[in-house]
Amino acid sequence: MKEAGIAERQSLARNERIQTLEALLQTQIRDSTQNQKFETQLQAVKALLDQA
Repeated sequence: MKEAGIAERQSLARNERIQTLEALLQTQIRDSTQNQKFETQLQAVKALLDQA
C-alpha cells in the first residue's frame, strides 16, 4: 500500500508540472501573437514615415 501512495503522489506531482508547462506554453503563444501584431503595426508606421 505504501508504494501505491508514493506512486499516486508522483503522479499528482507530474500532472502539476504538466499543467504548469501547458500554462507557460499558452502564455508563450499569446505573447508571440501579440509580438507579431506589434511588428506588423511597427512596419506600417515605418512605411508611413518613409512616405512623409
